[in-house]
Amino acid sequence: MDFNKLRNDLQSKYFSAWEYFSNGSALLKIFVRNHPVLLFFHLVFLFFLGVVVRFQGSEILAVMEKIVEKYGKTKIDSNQFLRSREFNELVSEVMLFILCYIIVWLVVQFILAIIRKKWDWKWKGGKMNLV
Repeated sequence: MDFNKLRNDLQSKYFSAWEYFSNGSALLKIFVRNHPVLLFFHLVFLFFLGVVVRFQGSEILAVMEKIVEKYGKTKIDSNQFLRSREFNELVSEVMLFILCYIIVWLVVQFILAIIRKKWDWKWKGGKMNLV
């Protein structure tokens, strides 16, 4: 099998993807220069998502550690555990974690909708074009 021929065929067939992977840093600089607002909101989203995962995840682990300390390796009666305070704490922490994640996602979607409306973007042919 001729790998040089295969590579040349891929280069000619998928030139844009090949160019993207070859010149990734240059394209990243161009994207940052042309879309600083999107980059800013992406970083804000990552920050808040990290905060949600860090603090809510640590709360979930703390509740689970309390459960392990209380019950240890003994067999847990499922009906007794489902009615216990520890189970309610664990479920409430998990639900709060999911709720915080959804809120952060909705805020980001709202900001993106405002940006699209402000810049009057429309979807055409699967690509976002300025009108």
